[in-house]
Amino acid sequence: MGVYKQVLKRNFILMVIANLICGTIHMAINTNLAAYLVNEVGLTQAQFGTVGSVGGIVGMILYPLIGVFCDKFRHGVCGAIGAAILMIISFMYLQVDSFGMAVLCKCIQTAGFAFVINACLSISASSVKHELRSSAMTLYGLGSALSYFTGPQTGTKLSTALGYPTMFKVCAVIAVVGIVVFLLNTSKPQKEENVPKKKMFGIEKSALPALFLSFTILQIVFIGQSYVTISLLERGIARAALFWSIGAVVNLVFRMFMTRIINKIGINKSFYFTVSLLAVAIICIAFANNFVLVILAAVCWGIGYNGTQACNMSLAVLRAPAERVGQASATHQVGHDLGMVVWLQVAGILVLQCLERNCGDGGPSFYHQQRLCPCGQQFKGTRAQ
Repeated sequence: MGVYKQVLKRNFILMVIANLICGTIHMAINTNLAAYLVNEVGLTQAQFGTVGSVGGIVGMILYPLIGVFCDKFRHGVCGAIGAAILMIISFMYLQVDSFGMAVLCKCIQTAGFAFVINACLSISASSVKHELRSSAMTLYGLGSALSYFTGPQTGTKLSTALGYPTMFKVCAVIAVVGIVVFLLNTSKPQKEENVPKKKMFGIEKSALPALFLSFTILQIVFIGQSYVTISLLERGIARAALFWSIGAVVNLVFRMFMTRIINKIGINKSFYFTVSLLAVAIICIAFANNFVLVILAAVCWGIGYNGTQACNMSLAVLRAPAERVGQASATHQVGHDLGMVVWLQVAGILVLQCLERNCGDGGPSFYHQQRLCPCGQQFKGTRAQ
């Protein structure tokens, strides 16, 4: 309990609360944005995919600049700026009437959440002693993990019961609370003497390995997030969506133990262990023909994703000077967003190629029903066996 007492101080707890609040807004919008833009605004599925990709590119470009900002100003102010942007964008989405406007709004949303994430990471690294940074990076995600519950549930229930305008307005009100919580946070950049100046503006060289690992490993994460549910449903596993609920619960619980594991066996061994679990999760999903394998995959996913993320973030800030933890966190996030942009596109290409090869004789019925097959037809018959 000694580690938890040293990490879970006032500023850290305020950061977790603010992260939960802003994460709830971000997830509420993200999980309902496709339905809103396609069904209400009239965009196509392809246009929505472009909206998401452009948003990821904008985040990748902005993170180094935001990292510099977080190393110059009070971290709570940086987070409050992000929450304020999320409040503004909640109203802007109500005015979307074209593809261009949708792209603009997604870019602004990405910028706002980039401020939030980088402020939270900076608070995590700056509010503890150097030797406790790995523990802080592990516990940092408590708010994010909880937002995976609160965000989709809040957004979906509001949009279905009261409509999208109400959902966006509620998100704006919640964002105001996030602004207040961030402004209560007194964490600020630390200074170190005799630290040589770096030539790479906004990029921390000691965090480049974390950038590379984040980009590489996220091929598993983002491809999985995009196609796990629909792949399981196509095989007739009706409770496929429970994969994410189980994984989120495991993720949340395991965070309380990951700190001790990293401290006991080190970052490297922890990384190898958790990445291996991610690989096991994907193998289970690939061969899943019953719900038992889905549960096993969800458990491995929850532990593997949480652990890999914690190790990468620890690696990013552990060797960084105290006055550059914001830029170190931003460097890691560049790998994250680059992975999102690249691997989602790769996954989409691979899925389309597979569907094109298997589309004869009635085709992959589930994908026809969901209008995802490249032939453009909607399957009318019974499910092909």
